[in-house]
Amino acid sequence: MKVPTLLNGRVWPPVLFLVVSAPLLAEVLSGATSLIGFLAPGTFAAYVLVLYGIPVLVIREVAVRARIGLLGLFCLGLVYGLYNEGLLTESLYHPLGVQDDTWAAYGLVAGLRIPWLVFIVPWHGLFSVLTPILLTEHVFTRQAGRPWLPLPVTWVLGVLVAALGAGRFLIIGEDVRTQPASTFAVHAVVVLGAAVALCSVAAVARRSARPDPVAGAGRPWWAAGLGAVVFVALFLVLQLLALSRVPWPCLPAYCAVVGGGVLWSAVRRGPIGPRDAVAFVLGAGLAQAALAVLFGALTGNPLWAAAGALFGAAFVVLLARVRRAGP
Repeated sequence: MKVPTLLNGRVWPPVLFLVVSAPLLAEVLSGATSLIGFLAPGTFAAYVLVLYGIPVLVIREVAVRARIGLLGLFCLGLVYGLYNEGLLTESLYHPLGVQDDTWAAYGLVAGLRIPWLVFIVPWHGLFSVLTPILLTEHVFTRQAGRPWLPLPVTWVLGVLVAALGAGRFLIIGEDVRTQPASTFAVHAVVVLGAAVALCSVAAVARRSARPDPVAGAGRPWWAAGLGAVVFVALFLVLQLLALSRVPWPCLPAYCAVVGGGVLWSAVRRGPIGPRDAVAFVLGAGLAQAALAVLFGALTGNPLWAAAGALFGAAFVVLLARVRRAGP
């Protein structure tokens, strides 16, 4: 494996694409931040350097060096979801703020918003980690599958990311300052324990569902349709169940059945062609973009609707490119 160097000009375009596309997908496509707000210098820097870009870049570098496949990469995406929502924004804990009031006081266990956790953590795994990494590898095919950063730089960034999350959560976070010590201890054990468990699963399952350059050409449009169906079956249905206020244990049970079925199918399928992997996340992205257009129009949020339309058009163009590309 060729030793990467930051002086190599071919490294910077994919690095910049990844660290910008990760927060762009997570924040603007979801409607959490408008495109205008995203481009504000302070917000942009925070998203790229702290909340999304650098952490996702570190995950990508670890996955490449450890030869972690899609299932393992998604597990690392779940770890990132816990990092984002559990350590930095702390939206997993009641009574701290959560952007969507649907989840605010629903399904509380020891101050943990369990339904919100089973919704938002997999969402981050798909849209904050898996999708931007696969799209970057697809756009920059010559740099795909190889490290972009020297190993010492990866270590330094990884330690800084971990220290930032731990320091925020354990020392200056709202949860540690507002909760009783026993409740905060439960939160810390659940979130950090789940992160360690998921990292272990990623290490064990690193050969599962790996994109295989020599796998068959596949059917990108079928894979995209499957991605859209999985998005609707998992995230849209969970949102509707929460709005309907069904007994909250139904949500983690439903997520376990649907998500487990998808992961089991991926493992059973064996090697996955890179076109199919990219088409799958593009299909899920198209479903999210369609909802952005619909909900943006219904809620009087034209910026969200416009962002959904722009993302949808970009995803269609990329999907057509995937279809034309070789296996």
